[in-house]
Amino acid sequence: DGNGNTSTSFIGTITVAIQNDPSGGTATLSGTLSQPAVNGVATFNDLSIDRTGVGYTLEAQGSGFLDQSSAFDIVPGPPSGVTSIITASPTAITADGASTSTITVQLFDANGNPLTSGGDAVALSTNAGSLGGVNDNGNGTYTAVLTASTTPQTATITGTVNATPINDTATVAFVIGSADRLEIVQQPSTAPAGGQFVPRVSVRVVDANGNTVPSFTGPISVAIGNNPGGGSLIGTTTVNAIGGTATFTNLAINQAGSGYTLVFSATGFTPVTSIPFSITAGGASGATSTITANPTSIPADGTSTSTITVQLKDAGGSNLTTGGDLVTLSTTAGTLSSVTDNNNGTYTATLTSSVAPGTATITGTVNGGSIGASATVTFSAGSADLAITAAVSNPNPTLGSTIVYTITVTNRGPDTATGVQVTDALPGRLSLVLAEASQGTFSVAAGVWNVGELEPSASATLALTVNVGP
Repeated sequence: DGNGNTSTSFIGTITVAIQNDPSGGTATLSGTLSQPAVNGVATFNDLSIDRTGVGYTLEAQGSGFLDQSSAFDIVPGPPSGVTSIITASPTAITADGASTSTITVQLFDANGNPLTSGGDAVALSTNAGSLGGVNDNGNGTYTAVLTASTTPQTATITGTVNATPINDTATVAFVIGSADRLEIVQQPSTAPAGGQFVPRVSVRVVDANGNTVPSFTGPISVAIGNNPGGGSLIGTTTVNAIGGTATFTNLAINQAGSGYTLVFSATGFTPVTSIPFSITAGGASGATSTITANPTSIPADGTSTSTITVQLKDAGGSNLTTGGDLVTLSTTAGTLSSVTDNNNGTYTATLTSSVAPGTATITGTVNGGSIGASATVTFSAGSADLAITAAVSNPNPTLGSTIVYTITVTNRGPDTATGVQVTDALPGRLSLVLAEASQGTFSVAAGVWNVGELEPSASATLALTVNVGP
């Protein structure tokens, strides 16, 4: 009433509403906003305001009466995992193991009001990189530092508040750094001459931490570095990178050798050299294999020999260094021994001459295929330089005396002399007493000394003892 006493007889309806809204008009008054008075008093037991603020007032009116409350504050409620948020700044960092992003948790109550004080238990976790400890900033925010790994990937950061999961997450991409160098992905390995490398050789462009730089699509070239076999590089030697990697699909080297290297280069990068590798000889090729003879000329005596050698080569002309192939040889003259596998890529046989002068042509096969090359050996007639001397025991004999004629024949070589004969007819006034030959026989009637065979530098003598007649 006019004196401030409760009018207990009043039973009308009283309605309340926000009168001063420090939230800028965004607040909502919830609950039962109209209540009937009982004994002059209307009680509102479920009112709430959903936005924080300082200096709210309520207004009550009914039956033409109006009044305003004193000012009051609305403070945030307890943090809610549903409305709280997790953010990252920046959202992309270099995958270098050192770059960082700040992870921030802003706590909100169930109505989305930001908390402005600390004290809650906030925990964070990540599936990539590493997180430092969580710092309570005392203003409703909590921060931690995320450090990148050296692997390009995306980190997802999750959290809890007071052991309740926070629905929101943040992501940070660990990205590739700038192109730094060339790196060999697949080294060249041992391959046969002319055969392509398996697996295929590949090179990539990486950042400082060894991550492939997928944006690089420029050309990368390859050349032989160390070249122990004098080979040539076959195939496509310049390839454009795809996703930062260049794959050389058809490289080969045509000559065998141990200790080859490949050098890869690209504009703006230091060249890189492969590890050493070997190129082995390929399969035996009849087109490139050779047949040789040593010596190429032997006497036609039926016993002299020449060594026939087959050197197997692959299609590129590289010598094979292992055995196991089937090699056969044949000759047009003389006789050949069986073929010996020397287990080093060579095969040998012995050719024995015939007794008839001529030329032997030696041909062969390898694994059933003809060898294109052949060898020739000449069977030559013997060449011997014979010298003869004669001496007498008394150059001035008397009638009826006895003297000795000594005849010496010498082979001055270079070959053995066969069928050697010396003819020496005695004068009619000399009568033969005795004929003594160091080798062979002397026919008195024919006056022929059949010496036979003389080796190089060998000599034979015939001593004729005679009587001096009238």
